[in-house]
Amino acid sequence: MKVRDIMRPVFTIDSKSSVADAATLMSKNHTHSVVVVSNNKIVGILTEDDVFDNLDSLDEKVVDVMIKEVKTISDGEELSEAAEIMNREGVKKLPVLKGEKLVGMITATDLIAHAGELSEIFLFD
Repeated sequence: MKVRDIMRPVFTIDSKSSVADAATLMSKNHTHSVVVVSNNKIVGILTEDDVFDNLDSLDEKVVDVMIKEVKTISDGEELSEAAEIMNREGVKKLPVLKGEKLVGMITATDLIAHAGELSEIFLFD
């Protein structure tokens, strides 16, 4: 099964936006993260944990509190590859790219929901 088969919609916010704006966007769309963009390029990711950690500074720009190193995955990759990247990099969310275009998001929760398709990555003796 491919990443594109289970990816969810992705929400973006401009890097100049405030943490409060990001919190509103996340709440309105019932999502736990937003991808931060500048000039149509991914520059970071902001999660609900980042918002909670900055409740005393909601006027801060997302660029100042976001996670700057973002791991991504191609929409044509197998779910097992997404699981391996998340495990290796210690992340729970991967923005999904088709070429250089952001087209979705895949999360650890998505992988758990499709655990049957991931059985090939678990080795049992």
